[in-house]
Amino acid sequence: MSRALGLAHAGYGGDLKDWRSRTRSGAGTPRQSPRSGSPPRHRHRLGAIAESGPRVFGERRRPRDRSSRRAQDACSDPAPVELPRRAAGEDGQVRRRGPAAGPPRPGGIVLLAVLAVLALTGGAGCGAKTAAREKPPTPAAAAATGPAPAASSYRVGTADILVTEPVGITPRRGTVPAHEGRRLPTSLWFPVAGPPATADTPAARPLAGSFPLVVFAHGFAVTPQYYEPLLHELAAHGYVVAAPLFPISGAGPAGAPRGDDMFRQPGDITAVITTLTRLAGRPAGTWSGAVDPARVAIAGHSDGAESVAAMVLYPGDGDRRVAAAVVLSGRAFPPPVPTGAPIPTLVEHGLADTTDPAPRGHALFEQLSEPKAYLTEVAGSHTSAADGSAPADRQVRACIVAFLDTVLKRRRAALAGLNRLASTPGSTALQVTGRLLPG
Repeated sequence: MSRALGLAHAGYGGDLKDWRSRTRSGAGTPRQSPRSGSPPRHRHRLGAIAESGPRVFGERRRPRDRSSRRAQDACSDPAPVELPRRAAGEDGQVRRRGPAAGPPRPGGIVLLAVLAVLALTGGAGCGAKTAAREKPPTPAAAAATGPAPAASSYRVGTADILVTEPVGITPRRGTVPAHEGRRLPTSLWFPVAGPPATADTPAARPLAGSFPLVVFAHGFAVTPQYYEPLLHELAAHGYVVAAPLFPISGAGPAGAPRGDDMFRQPGDITAVITTLTRLAGRPAGTWSGAVDPARVAIAGHSDGAESVAAMVLYPGDGDRRVAAAVVLSGRAFPPPVPTGAPIPTLVEHGLADTTDPAPRGHALFEQLSEPKAYLTEVAGSHTSAADGSAPADRQVRACIVAFLDTVLKRRRAALAGLNRLASTPGSTALQVTGRLLPG
């Protein structure tokens, strides 16, 4: 049963205040948008409901045909083309970015689409629906250090590509009308030649090491660059990381971000997987041999975590190429929920998360099939795993690396490291159900 049909049968087509209403507080960065006086937040699950109602284009969402998806790459092989800072570029172009480069500016990208009849101005959130980014709490437990994370192995390079997907539609945003197709400015972090360094290297060529691919889904009203600490860490340990900027829920493009397009984000993630594996499969070119198509993981935070969880739980959103998943600060879906695919999944949640309290994350963990792991950060906030600087925050990011090393690289030492890093009294705790490493 698709998510849209499941929600319709569950009777969630009307008032959803019982499971989507939130209150937010604070002020500050563009990470979140003010929601004073706005209706209850309805994240991408409400998008699924809207999909089952009247539409301007076509009928209710059809299952995706993997063989017919034509996610088109945006890389120029063999040499990338430098783009003006404020230009989004056309297909076939790539922009390098340095450590000081800001979030991608989709200036020339036409973000068009059809809105379903529900005019959801509320959107969904990476955390709070206010203008402030949640600050990590600082109780004594945050000082717990535990075992030291493993040292990184690679220098990290960065680049931006444009992924285009002709299938689907993009809703109206601000003054920009709707159009068919999806355009996804995608930020990349990847291993490059040279000794490990804390700073990114913007102009290096990716190593042809057939590295595992991690596609990362950002939360509400932010860009992929917000997750630099985590995504750099993954690339430094031997992963190619691709993080698309979603056209409606992400920050940056004209008009306020919204959450009514999130049910389309699993398709965006699939398009990015297709693009990177296709580029890596070419006999020559910048990305030739850089990605192992047999080792693909998806990860996400907050609302992006829900897109990832939907790909694990709902067959209509799934992608058979996905071998592992990481869900950071997510929350459970309303019943009925399918059994889901047996994809090894790590669910992380902080006990000090006031945006999505930890019981909601554990409820999502319970909905997943085995094998699965639930990682608790005792002093963790809604965002600390992504951007926190406390020792426990770095330890959680090391746990994420260890989980992926266990599942995608089949390293028994990584599993032992995960158990060690995630079992520090007063700092982290781990619950595992099923075998993360078969055999």
